[in-house]
Amino acid sequence: MNPVLSDRHESMGPSEGPVVLDIGEAFGAIVLRTTAELDRREIEIRPIAGSWEGTHVAVRARPSSGRPLHAAVFGRLAEGHYELRRRDRADGVVLSVTVTGGVVTECEWPVVVQEAPPTGYGESDGSRQESSSPETLLTTKEGALLC
Repeated sequence: MNPVLSDRHESMGPSEGPVVLDIGEAFGAIVLRTTAELDRREIEIRPIAGSWEGTHVAVRARPSSGRPLHAAVFGRLAEGHYELRRRDRADGVVLSVTVTGGVVTECEWPVVVQEAPPTGYGESDGSRQESSSPETLLTTKEGALLC
């Protein structure tokens, strides 16, 4: 494991209670809010320009007033710049996040927007078949979303 990352990670068992954040002068935390569709999915993290080594936490329904909020919590990270991705989609969205010591950085996982199919998609005569994905995201020049 990369020494920049904490050696702690969230277990895959139930985590219904509060989360302890271990932050201080040189360590911060990330709270990544998601939709309910990502419940129990794993979010992987790496320092920018580092390799994906499998360090991850799971998205969980977190208690709040009213309905539960879904979030992945990285409770102790060294200051620095990180990238996050869904562990089950290695070629998917990458979110760039900066961690500052003593600070909890809060982010939203980007929501994929469904585009309307192109004109002629699924014509009744079957003459036109579109094979490209109907999903699109806004990204930065580097191809990563910023938090």
